Amino acid sequence: MATVISRGWTGAKGAAKYMAAIMAGDIATAADAQSRVQIGCAGCPALVIERGKRTGVVLAWCGPALVERLAADVPKGERTCGCLVGHVERGDRHAVAEAPAGHGRLVALTLLKPAGKTTVAGETCPRGRWGAVARDAKCSGSCGCDGAATVGDGTCAGAAKGV
Repeated sequence: MATVISRGWTGAKGAAKYMAAIMAGDIATAADAQSRVQIGCAGCPALVIERGKRTGVVLAWCGPALVERLAADVPKGERTCGCLVGHVERGDRHAVAEAPAGHGRLVALTLLKPAGKTTVAGETCPRGRWGAVARDAKCSGSCGCDGAATVGDGTCAGAAKGV
C-alpha cells in the first residue's frame, strides 16, 4: 500500500521530469498524444478515472494516482507508473456527471484528452502499449509550441513568449 510520503515523492519526481521535458521541447504532436490516450490508455485495464466530488475535475491515471509499480519483479502486464495521462475538458465534464449510473467511465473514455505523460514525446507506457514518438517540430523549449523557432542566441524568433 502506498504511503502519503511515497505518493508525494512520486508526484514530485513526476512533476520535475515533466517540466524538464517540456522545457527541453520534448513534446509529442497533438495527433500522437491523442492516439496514445485514446488507443493505448483508454483500452488499458489499469486506467483509473477519477472525478473530483467538489470540483468535477475528471482526470485519468496510469494505475492509482501517484503509485508506482515499476520494480523488476512486477510483470510487464501489471506495471503502472501512477502518472497523469488524460483529462476531460471543462466543457465536457457535465456529460460525465450526468451519465446514467454505471456509464460515467464510458462517457469519460470517449471524451478523454491527453495530459501529462501522454504529451511528452520521449515517454513510454510501462506496459508497452505505446512508445516514444518524434518531437513536434514546432516546439522548442522556452519558445513553446506555437511554431516559433529558437534562434542562435537562445531567444525566440517572432513574438516573445516571456516564460
